[in-house]
Amino acid sequence: MKVNRAGYWALFCMLFCLSTTLKATPILSFNNSGSDIIETVTLGDSVNLDLWISGLDADNLGGFDINMGFDNSILSLTNAVLDPLLTEFDFLSISPSAANVELSGVSLFGDLSAQADAFRLASFSFDTAAIGSGIIEISSALLSDELALPLAFDNFTATINVNDLVTTPPSIPEPTTWLLLIAGLGLAGRNALLRA
Repeated sequence: MKVNRAGYWALFCMLFCLSTTLKATPILSFNNSGSDIIETVTLGDSVNLDLWISGLDADNLGGFDINMGFDNSILSLTNAVLDPLLTEFDFLSISPSAANVELSGVSLFGDLSAQADAFRLASFSFDTAAIGSGIIEISSALLSDELALPLAFDNFTATINVNDLVTTPPSIPEPTTWLLLIAGLGLAGRNALLRA
């Protein structure tokens, strides 16, 4: 029986390409969006954002060191807290400053196979300080698996557009609206007289 090596080679290449494309890349995103987000708020409003990691289908997160920057002329950080459900991490820290927040964590567990594929790392609250667009981004980050091997990842930004409070004057009916109202009342009155 003759073996078709070209067919085996094509099958091997197809399976290899399929296995490399099916592996998900971890993603750092705000509000678990998996993409850039844009929010529009009014000056004086508060903005709440959650930093999520997702796409851990084939990997586990054993450690992270993330530096998140933001425009402090538009946004004022009022609160930054790590998620209390990060129980598999032995060492956790969060350090907010005027224009950035550094958060880090390390797990000493050897087996993180029960870890969720997506979870919240931290929550942030901002007050809007001025009119404009403020960008919140991951300025630098290092992610590793449970063996301390680096993980490649994607990350996304959040853009907060702050607008001034604009009051719209109450609408004043146009003359044609008044004409239709008077004509309708006249017809209703005529019908009432005809029925009586």
